[in-house]
Amino acid sequence: ALWEIFDGVNTTKISLEYDVEGTLPNPIKYAFIAIVKEAVNNIQKHSNAKNASIRVCMHPGFYLLSIADNGTKISTTDSRGIGLSNMEERVRALNGVIRFDTENGFKITIIIRR
Repeated sequence: ALWEIFDGVNTTKISLEYDVEGTLPNPIKYAFIAIVKEAVNNIQKHSNAKNASIRVCMHPGFYLLSIADNGTKISTTDSRGIGLSNMEERVRALNGVIRFDTENGFKITIIIRR
């Protein structure tokens, strides 16, 4: 399902790492898909990134979603749009943690306990 999100993305090279045994629980899977869709949309519209990476990993105590690009540095406080707010709400609904980092591009890190 994640590869389908990249159809039509032609200005940014996106790499995907998926390291999960079995399948993600449905609530987490659907949240991650929605977040990745929004992030890819934001990368295309706002970042001018040439490269981006998406990583989904399963650790003993948590699931990790990391999305990073090498685009233009922006301020998360100045650019807090509906998309980032929706990401925060989705993660909060799963009792997870989300962090935005603007060093060297833009990075989103999400951790949800297993």
